[in-house]
Amino acid sequence: MRPVDRDWSSKSGVDASRAKTYGLGGQHVYCYSFNSRLELAHIKQSLCCSIKVGMVSGDPIDRIWQQISASKTAISEAAVVLLIFQTNDCRHLERWLHKKLQRDTNAHGREWFLTNENELVRLFRTYAREYS
Repeated sequence: MRPVDRDWSSKSGVDASRAKTYGLGGQHVYCYSFNSRLELAHIKQSLCCSIKVGMVSGDPIDRIWQQISASKTAISEAAVVLLIFQTNDCRHLERWLHKKLQRDTNAHGREWFLTNENELVRLFRTYAREYS
């Protein structure tokens, strides 16, 4: 499965310029992090970093913006959207991914995982084979 040719528009606090999109459907599971977390993983030569995996039945960039804008005084950098998985059942895909991923126990919130883009794409491909 190759990425879908889709450009997402960035918003204030949400950088969607590097987002890769996979799958088909009108619902979405989105994966984002922050440059500081991505850079720290690179410096530590770690394959994984803390990535938020969430779902939305509407526009994923708007949903991420809602999360970021609600914390303007607490978050000092833009979210970097890494992946967007299009699906017909975002709740099922999100729960399936959450069960497969390792939670980041140091992160605030339950939807942060120690993972990377390659693992997420591999898992999505497995999911698509099993549930399509």
